[in-house]
Amino acid sequence: MKNLGCPVCNLLVRNTQQMLKITLYEYVTEPETHQIFRASRGLCNVHGWQLTEQSNVMSIAVLYKAVLDEVLKDVAKGQSPTNRVRQLF
Repeated sequence: MKNLGCPVCNLLVRNTQQMLKITLYEYVTEPETHQIFRASRGLCNVHGWQLTEQSNVMSIAVLYKAVLDEVLKDVAKGQSPTNRVRQLF
């Protein structure tokens, strides 16, 4: 089946899907990946949904556990969740 639409957009979508897949299969156990997820409080809404299309729930859970750990630390300190965290829920 032929891809319709902008070839650049099609490449970006394909590359995004590949990067998410690589992240879940190869980088999920890397401490640096966890630090990035903690600092950013996870992916944006668009890429977060794309991540769920990868069907690797265990790796997604591992990455977002790091995010939730940071959110819980903030809450324990009496800090309110950031706007970024509100977008996740």
